[in-house]
Amino acid sequence: MKVACFGELLFDHIEGVYYLGGAPTNFAGHCAKLGAQSYLITAIGDDELGARGFKEATSQGIRPDFISTVEEPTGTVEVTLEDGIPSYDIAFSAWDHISFSEGQKEAISEIDLDLFYFGSLAQRSQANRDFLFDLLSRIKFKEAFLDVNLRQEFYSTEILKNSFTYATIIKVNDEELPIISKMLFEVELEPHDFFMRIAQEYAIQTLILTCGKDGAYYYTDDIEGHVIPNDVKVVDTVGAGDSFSAGFMSALFQTGDVEKAVIFATYLADFVVSSQGALPDYPARIQEKLEELKN
Repeated sequence: MKVACFGELLFDHIEGVYYLGGAPTNFAGHCAKLGAQSYLITAIGDDELGARGFKEATSQGIRPDFISTVEEPTGTVEVTLEDGIPSYDIAFSAWDHISFSEGQKEAISEIDLDLFYFGSLAQRSQANRDFLFDLLSRIKFKEAFLDVNLRQEFYSTEILKNSFTYATIIKVNDEELPIISKMLFEVELEPHDFFMRIAQEYAIQTLILTCGKDGAYYYTDDIEGHVIPNDVKVVDTVGAGDSFSAGFMSALFQTGDVEKAVIFATYLADFVVSSQGALPDYPARIQEKLEELKN
């Protein structure tokens, strides 16, 4: 699988420690761990955290071809945990100013991507929005995965509508769904009805609804279902949704089966919430589970 992930590379500052993060970075890292040719489209600062971010991202297997350096500080987020659940204070920084050289523009246009990943948070600056939608109109990809990542005040109806226009697969959580439904359709639709509306109006093929410990629901034109996670000891939930997304897409491309993809995504997210940090090293059982589902 060849995947490009657009958006934030940053550091989550949790209880005095800096951890590499950002949903696109986490997604790209997990895809790489699962065997993908994984590119990250982002910007870092010419500073100590930028150098560390570049080193840590590439050490996870993320390809650095589209990581740019700009004259802004590398992104940081103050993360406060309460009962393992994070809240965020997200500073404006380098990843709000993503840009390409002429060489990078040419290079990405020559890649036949299986998947393009993007979210709503990285669109909070007008410059990024312009860059993203110009890029989406010019590059080749089979699927576009939208992680609707509502944070603070950094989203709008316009951002959602434009994003839904390009997406083929969407992931939202149970807190975001009623907000998005009201913004797009002026009514809080039930998940099935919400999927039917977005499938009709935006040609979206798959909706994934994550509900924390209550598991994940999936909706397509042909099937819908529910997968319940295992009962695991939660260490922290930072990056759990990103691991779920990456696990889902990796398994979907390898199995062609939405239900199996959600089962694997849930299994991977269970491991991540029981570990420290968003990109923990995988034990052998993670790949073994994926191989089991492929057979």
